[in-house]
Amino acid sequence: MKKNNSIVAFILGVLTVVAIIPVFSSLGELICQWIEDGKAVAIEKTTKRNIKITKLQKEVEKEQCAESGSAIGYEIPNDCEVYGDYCNSKKNKRKIGF
Repeated sequence: MKKNNSIVAFILGVLTVVAIIPVFSSLGELICQWIEDGKAVAIEKTTKRNIKITKLQKEVEKEQCAESGSAIGYEIPNDCEVYGDYCNSKKNKRKIGF
């Protein structure tokens, strides 16, 4: 009887490694995929809300800011070069620099 017990234990051990562990591993991966799918739905909703908020913020900024205004103390430079070259504008044909 002891001889048969060791053979049965060996066969059960081989079956455990070959069949039972991979099945439980696959079931665990399936459960993890379901959890990730649930997370993806929440992330998708959050992303859509963030896009909507960004669009609303841009609309508010357009309404609040003046179209041609500049920040205090800063000036947007003209298209022409200021250092040593001729200005390309038609109004001013003076040479600037040396």
